[in-house]
Amino acid sequence: RKPICTTFRGRVQTVFRNTRKRAYAFRASGRSLKGTPVGGNDQPSIFYNNNNKETRLAMLLKEQIIDYARIVGEPYTNKFDPSKKQWSFDLRVDKATQKLLLDAGMRKSFIRNKDERGPFISFVRDATKRDGSEGKPFKIVDHRGEPWDQNVKIGNGSVVNVIVSLNEREYNGTKFLKPGCISLQIWDHVKYEPNSKSE
Repeated sequence: RKPICTTFRGRVQTVFRNTRKRAYAFRASGRSLKGTPVGGNDQPSIFYNNNNKETRLAMLLKEQIIDYARIVGEPYTNKFDPSKKQWSFDLRVDKATQKLLLDAGMRKSFIRNKDERGPFISFVRDATKRDGSEGKPFKIVDHRGEPWDQNVKIGNGSVVNVIVSLNEREYNGTKFLKPGCISLQIWDHVKYEPNSKSE
């Protein structure tokens, strides 16, 4: 399987070895984006970004489970606010991943736990940004690092490698870190079934 590549303040390359499934380095064009693994080689790695004032850090979460993925093709209409069109997915987070994110400064309220799946984080991207400009869908690649076929939906229980960012936000004078998704790699695809409620 080929490395997952994404755009993050320029061209960022993750050297990802299938045999050991370890992230060795991020390399940004013209700049160094250094990181130190947290909790050993089997744990997600944190990479601090000093170039982007909003993004405080980014991390590669390996082999996570995704549910209710509405991230391919055209955005869907938010049923609570028909004026909004979005892409979204839920990412299950085990205890180790929760600790990693919370220790990094993420607000605990972003972790939800209201059904049989256990704890998860919802990621949403608007088709239209607050400033009125056009939003872009999540960047998705397959296990070879090739662009994902936008005609192939992603079923519940699919395994992904996901690069998550923690972005600085402020509300009522209080600053906090909000999780965002930079890109996803579909590592083990589960076929979409209509009764899986992915849509």
